Amino acid sequence: MTLVKCSECAKEISDKATTCPNCGNPLRTEFKTDTQTIQVTDKRWKMAKVVAVLLFIGGISYFKIGDAEFGWMMVTIAIVLFVASSVGAWWTNG
Repeated sequence: MTLVKCSECAKEISDKATTCPNCGNPLRTEFKTDTQTIQVTDKRWKMAKVVAVLLFIGGISYFKIGDAEFGWMMVTIAIVLFVASSVGAWWTNG
């Protein structure tokens, strides 16, 4: 850390300071800002995942009832829908 003179008040300050603590003069123009990118998933992809989970739960319940063929069909559709909605959300948001 080295000391430099402020161009406004001529007091010695750290070279790492962004503003002068004495007069408030901005010293550095290149501020490092941490930016956060938020990706918004479309509601239709979220709804498709909810429907897929409900179909999966329904398919599992049909196994317990005794209709395994219909249960397998529901579970298969649920898995395909869940994967398709995951890929669709990824494709849309990049």
